[in-house]
Amino acid sequence: MSVAGIGRFGSVFVVFSVISACQSTAIAPEAFSNSVVGAHGYIVGSFAVTCSQNRSLVEYEGCAQGFRQIDLVFLSRNGTSSGALSSWAGMANNTRQDFVKADEKGHFFCLALSPGEYYFNSTSYVLGLPLHKDFYLKDEEKFDLPFSVKADRITNLGGLKVTTVEQGAILGTHDHLPGRVEIGRRGDVEKALLKCPAQATGFPIDEANLRAGVRKSSKVLAVVPELP
Repeated sequence: MSVAGIGRFGSVFVVFSVISACQSTAIAPEAFSNSVVGAHGYIVGSFAVTCSQNRSLVEYEGCAQGFRQIDLVFLSRNGTSSGALSSWAGMANNTRQDFVKADEKGHFFCLALSPGEYYFNSTSYVLGLPLHKDFYLKDEEKFDLPFSVKADRITNLGGLKVTTVEQGAILGTHDHLPGRVEIGRRGDVEKALLKCPAQATGFPIDEANLRAGVRKSSKVLAVVPELP
């Protein structure tokens, strides 16, 4: 991984929303969910990121993440829309975390999506102004983790985590670099379902098989043992 387009990664400063040939707009992940109209289903699970105690410019709830914005991006197979699971910190739209541990923090989610086939394909790490230290995957490093959404049903994605790597920098400070995507955690579906609206109560739950895409993926993806 590297900065500003050198080597495997380049710079980025957006969370992807609706796909456009000329523009991408930074939005909170909830905005994507709220924009769904007509028939829809839901995806649930947990999303976590690496954090550390008091060693970052991006401090939030006692455990600091190495970038202001960390995203796991997904797209629809038909190419009409995209979105992201995100952790924001040190910004106006700080993510409200549901759990904070010594080395990770995260939240449970329930997002409405139109029926169809989707896949996670990349990550982005944004530090932003004034440092412009932002990273995203090049095309040859992107992966394909598939999941389906059906009307009036819930798809459980389980637990997902995007890691960062901390290394020493000059003058005793700590630098952060992108890590990998980890899948395989249980995700505590019962807590995620509490984030769903009342109209989703009683919807059948389907289990996504994200592992089906691992064989096609890059080295930035790992399956971990099932953990809480």
